[in-house]
Amino acid sequence: MKYFFPLVTAAFVAVSSAALFSNNNIIVWSADQSQRESKFWKGRKSTLITSHDQSVPAQLPGPADTWAGGDQKTIEISLPAARKTRLLLDLYDSHENTPTILSTTVNGREVERTKINKGHGKGSDHWKRFGKTSSYVIEIPLEAFSGNAEPVVNITSVSGSWIAIKSLTAYQKAMFWEVWHFIPKSVALKMFWISSLLLLFYCVWIIFRLSGLNPRQSAFGIISVLGAPMLLFVLVEGVLTVIDVSDPQKAEDPYVGFKNNINVFIENPDDPATLMYNPRRSQLKQYISKVKPENEYRIAFFGGSNVFKFQPELALFEQMLEKANPDLDVKSINFGLPAYGSHRVVPMVKEAVQYDLDLILIYSGHNEFLEKRFFENILTEPEILTSARLFFQKLRFYTLMRSAYRAVKAKAVGMHTDQARREHETGKIDLHGADVKVDWGKYTNRKFQRFTLFQYESNLNRIAKIAADSNVPILIGILASPDLTRPRASCFDFKRYPHKWGRVRELIHKTNNIVEEHNDTFLRLMGRDVDYTDAQDILKKIEPFFKEAESLLPEEADTLYLKGFLSYFNKDYEESKRALLKSAENDCTPYRSTPHINRIVRRVARDNSLFTADIEKLITDHSPFGVSYTDAETKSRDDWDGEPFDPNAKIRPDFDPDGKGSMFFDYVHLNYPAKIHALRLFADVIIENKLLDR
Repeated sequence: MKYFFPLVTAAFVAVSSAALFSNNNIIVWSADQSQRESKFWKGRKSTLITSHDQSVPAQLPGPADTWAGGDQKTIEISLPAARKTRLLLDLYDSHENTPTILSTTVNGREVERTKINKGHGKGSDHWKRFGKTSSYVIEIPLEAFSGNAEPVVNITSVSGSWIAIKSLTAYQKAMFWEVWHFIPKSVALKMFWISSLLLLFYCVWIIFRLSGLNPRQSAFGIISVLGAPMLLFVLVEGVLTVIDVSDPQKAEDPYVGFKNNINVFIENPDDPATLMYNPRRSQLKQYISKVKPENEYRIAFFGGSNVFKFQPELALFEQMLEKANPDLDVKSINFGLPAYGSHRVVPMVKEAVQYDLDLILIYSGHNEFLEKRFFENILTEPEILTSARLFFQKLRFYTLMRSAYRAVKAKAVGMHTDQARREHETGKIDLHGADVKVDWGKYTNRKFQRFTLFQYESNLNRIAKIAADSNVPILIGILASPDLTRPRASCFDFKRYPHKWGRVRELIHKTNNIVEEHNDTFLRLMGRDVDYTDAQDILKKIEPFFKEAESLLPEEADTLYLKGFLSYFNKDYEESKRALLKSAENDCTPYRSTPHINRIVRRVARDNSLFTADIEKLITDHSPFGVSYTDAETKSRDDWDGEPFDPNAKIRPDFDPDGKGSMFFDYVHLNYPAKIHALRLFADVIIENKLLDR
């Protein structure tokens, strides 16, 4: 019996650990909108999904669908274990006349036949908004998985026409001895910490006993070892409270918005009927009513610094909408924050839908690679460590130690490093030279690029689902960035071809020096339909370097950018545009929009029936020769970084709605004319689609 306590405590640690780290018995597959219609099903009779997948085909055709081959189609589901299973099939819609009949089989034996109800038969672009939703439960007994066969379930359309799938969920009943599957995560976390501390207490007790002390001395020793530091900690925490130092409620968010632990809006202490901005999260001084007035139309903006910098012009945007519907009081809520990407927009949207929104407006995608570049430690942090940090951050002593560490340590988290601020401000880093301390082998890797884009699309789909569940429409902007912008980190395996890479880097470095030396000349000519003779002599110096770089690595992002730059000043604007867009595609760590990102925006908008505003086309139309560029001289006039502004200001008299010129004051941020154009386009889309009538 003397080992009963440690054995039971260790068992609790093991069981709670298993509950925290084991896979859940619930598997959810969401619809993949790319797996539908003839482009996916033509010539295909079945498709396999496993517990490691995240998606299921968005459409399952039936024998009546000649466009898919006119035969039965099957979804094969590979389950992690042979257990009693319940499948929940959620549909967006089904055929209006001849819906399918589904046959569910295991090991060739039918376990259930499901007749699907008639739907509205809408086209794929309208399933989510206008389809007739329905749900079906399919029970699979344990006996169906008899023998040693793999636990594979087949769902086959044996007759009729198509169904549009929203999601498929598998609930697998745990065996009676797998007790950890029945413990909620929140309970398991508490059980883990309590049992771990008890086990630690017992280990200290054993150490003192082995040292030859009697029980009373051992108990006193344990109290001294564990109790003295705890008493000291309590005293320090009390002193810090009395002198009001390192208040956790005033400290910055340690997760800088990645966790939904600190809201953007909090209750206003001066007016309990309103919510106010949280200084720990935002410097935009905004106030909203807890209960939305009857005539108020509430729009929430989400994005990075471009959306943040919309703030001085949002009153003009509200006036545009109120002019179209004078009975409404339009209220814009700006959730835009500098350097924010979709990872941090997701928790903000979860918060914002609680505030009775009428519309969500998203202009986000410029900072996806920036978030991955500087906040990867937060994005990959285990849940158990996050829970511990969220607990400790409530303590003043922890807050004080963290502040001291950040002040002393040269390398801090995320955007607090000098390197991060430099890269964020310039949008680029010089890769020339062998002593660069960044692991650019990772950031020039196509896998890194593809995975970051995959996460971006996943986040946008999550946002769309949150909004759809709250019945809030979304207007999303197709993103714009200046075409004439140097890439940051070209996609290339420079470790495999070091000599080519090194030589091209050397050539690009030489051309950049020449361009910088004559930068005033290029800036003076850019965007103007004038004689470019002044530039031709300079271009002749650059051309030999470009020719050699093109012969070595023609698809390298910097080589393509140089091709676009030369074509621009040779007045071949179409070739310039093509090369510059290709350069952006081959940039593996861009702090800007790219064709890859905009394709995702368009796909997510199509798949989720979102409204779109094509800011990219708008900027192209207002850029001379269809090639956008940066005019840094407008920064001092057009940049806004939180300073006081006149909320009743009118549109500047020098604004020309039909004028063409630079639309950016740096590598990513819209200048004043571009912001007015963009807000007008957003307003036009809202009015044309009658979103104000909700």
